[in-house]
Amino acid sequence: MGNTKFHRKLGVVGGFYGILILIFGLAAAIIMPLARIESGDWTLERGASFLIHPLGDIFVYVGFFIPALYYRRKAEIHKRLILIASLMLVFPAVARMGMEQVAMYIVWLIPLITSTTLDIILKKRIYLVNIIGVAVLILSVIGRYYFSSTELWLKIGRYLLSIF
Repeated sequence: MGNTKFHRKLGVVGGFYGILILIFGLAAAIIMPLARIESGDWTLERGASFLIHPLGDIFVYVGFFIPALYYRRKAEIHKRLILIASLMLVFPAVARMGMEQVAMYIVWLIPLITSTTLDIILKKRIYLVNIIGVAVLILSVIGRYYFSSTELWLKIGRYLLSIF
């Protein structure tokens, strides 16, 4: 709404909130599979395999959140980076909706698709950050799905869980 001064003040709170998301996200990523293993719902292998998903979400989130902080004075880049970082955080909720995979990706990416469409219509351009964002988001989710059951990841996942 053009109130840059207020947005910058609110942005400081948002920056701290983003750091809390990182801290609590990492804690939840470890605690949840450990609790499932301890309760007997999951085996260690299942917990180790699952661990890549929340850790990957946090890793990708941070990969867009930190540049968003860096580019906070370049509004066009900043707001797109914040949108992409936020989308990474909502993926688990969208994935739980029980939709077909293609529909799930479309629903998940609607805000970014809408933003890019508005850029094309109103600004007559596509921002590179949007293209990179779509590619990273989709490849990270698909890549983790396939990598989660490899012996390399299972070894890493078992090790990370054994620390706690």
